[in-house]
Amino acid sequence: MRKIVAFLILTVFVCGCLGSGPGTTSSSGDTWTLYVISGSNVKELSLEELKEFGLVDMPVPDLALEKTVHWKGVPPQKLGKGDVINFISENGEIVSVPSNVSMVLALYRDGEPVNGTVRLITSLSFGCKCHWIDMIRVIEFLNESSALHIHGKVENELYISPRTLGIFRGIDYIVKHEKSRASLKDVLNIANPWPEAKEVTFITSRGEKTFRLADIIEKNPTVEFDGSFCVLELGICGVKEIKIGGG
Repeated sequence: MRKIVAFLILTVFVCGCLGSGPGTTSSSGDTWTLYVISGSNVKELSLEELKEFGLVDMPVPDLALEKTVHWKGVPPQKLGKGDVINFISENGEIVSVPSNVSMVLALYRDGEPVNGTVRLITSLSFGCKCHWIDMIRVIEFLNESSALHIHGKVENELYISPRTLGIFRGIDYIVKHEKSRASLKDVLNIANPWPEAKEVTFITSRGEKTFRLADIIEKNPTVEFDGSFCVLELGICGVKEIKIGGG
């Protein structure tokens, strides 16, 4: 998998990652709230409650510093079950990580608090440090079979849930609404297609439909969830995957 970089217009973050903009709720380090979502179940955790799941040490070599950095935090797998885990930051960055990847929700770096919030640290065997988004607010557990898989010639391979479509409306909206809708252009921008990508293929249980990527961007239809993922302006429902290709 190429490095994951969440791409949304106008807001630029470290590592070249981009985000959708701030949610309507902000938290200081002393009152930071983490939302753990699995289907319709939403659980709130404070940092102290997160620590009760047990801290582990994750040493990661840092070639620039010529040393091993010790991150201490909670493996997110302790918080729920799913094939894939979505991590969404306060500022709208999002990464999807398979649940079998070694990772921690880091609270400490070499014994020092991580900005009083939570930072995702993954094994370097999975992508690059652009996975390491901080200020995590939402952790969502998904099964691949129920998510919209966006993949192919993209920097940011994602698994989108009906709830995740609300990312463009902020953290509060994701927490309070089980399903949403979004412009397909914005959704594809999150995936960040490679410059050479020319086609977009919608894959359903009934077959595939392929369009020129430029035409889809220009038309900018809406993707929504109503029992299944649909792009009604294109006459497509039951979408399981969106594959970016061509070039």
